[in-house]
This record gives sequence, C-alpha cells and structure tokens, in this order.
Amino acid sequence: MSVQGPPVEPADPALRAAERAFERGDFADAARRARGLLDASDEPTRSGAREMLGRFRNDPMVIALMAAALAVLAAVVARTLGH
Repeated sequence: MSVQGPPVEPADPALRAAERAFERGDFADAARRARGLLDASDEPTRSGAREMLGRFRNDPMVIALMAAALAVLAAVVARTLGH
C-alpha cells in the first residue's frame, strides 16, 4: 500500500490557473487553458496540460456499454414491432 502526500502544485502559474478552474467545476475554462499550454516551452507544463486534457476524454468502457445498451434497445423494439 502506498501513501500519497498532498497534491503537488504545478510550477507554472497558467497550469495552476487551469487546475483551479477544473477544481471549481469550470471544465470549459480548464480545457481552454490546458489547450493553450500544449505548446509551452517547458516539458512539465506541456505534460501537465496533456494530463489535464486526458481527464476530459471519454472512457472507452462507457462508450462500449452505451453501444451495448443501444443494441439491446434496438433488438427489443424490433421484436416488439415484429409481433
């Protein structure tokens, strides 16, 4: 079992602002700020921006489950209309 310390604050003030926007639930602002940092001059800032944008990606499992649910719904509808 690993013990985690307190979260590390990003060194870049713009990345900190993006983190604060994310924490307060302003995801559009957080994503906009993170996209602006993808071409930053230092690697830790670019890496932090990529990691933050990764939080907004769709979970493949959710997509697969949604597709399966739609397939079941379509099958039920087709069977119901077929009778």
